[in-house]
Amino acid sequence: MHRPPLLIFDADDTLWESAVFFERAEREFLDLVASLDMDVASVRDLLHTRDVERLEVTGYGARPYLDTLELVLSEVTDHPTSPRVRQVMSSIAQALLHHPIVLFPEVPSTIGRLSETRCAMKICTMGEPLHQTHKYERSGLADRFDDFVVVPRKNASVLQRMVMQTGASLSRSVMIGNSPRSDIVPALDAGLHAVHVRRPGTWTAEHTDIPADSAVHSIDSLEGLLPVMQALDLL
Repeated sequence: MHRPPLLIFDADDTLWESAVFFERAEREFLDLVASLDMDVASVRDLLHTRDVERLEVTGYGARPYLDTLELVLSEVTDHPTSPRVRQVMSSIAQALLHHPIVLFPEVPSTIGRLSETRCAMKICTMGEPLHQTHKYERSGLADRFDDFVVVPRKNASVLQRMVMQTGASLSRSVMIGNSPRSDIVPALDAGLHAVHVRRPGTWTAEHTDIPADSAVHSIDSLEGLLPVMQALDLL
């Protein structure tokens, strides 16, 4: 008897919207910059540079991103604590930390159908544990998954450990996510199947080349996962 397949899902921008809220925060921050008569293009470039730099220190998350906005603000203006600036920054923070959970349209039905199979299903996401757990609890999906794990980074050892803890086999485990860097490449390195969910809003820092000779399945919607699973003989 084959051991049941294990499906490991990314969360942000795979199951629910995330990038759109960071993009909105950036737009509102740059609108503030423009109102202070600063060059928006140069501040945008500085923000993107500082954002990538802080990933090596803080990892992913809404609060670290907000800290980056504050850092950039302190670098580009002599008035980072004026009442109007503080009001705008507070509004940006509240919107990013407490945005609604917007599932992609195909997610509830696809996850519902998969939960009725023999597959074990887990979520492995990056970010701040409390913030990510709060989003998971508000998603309406918690009763569909066997486990929810927040890690600082996804790599081959993290995914292999999840497979071992479940008692599954690498050859019958699948990583599903939108990020080539954090989902697909680690899965290939770990010896798992990889399904790339193409999302147009995927953050630039998460882009990387996927090895040309790898057997990665690419889909434009999560509902395409069901035919992939059948093709892999996992359903």
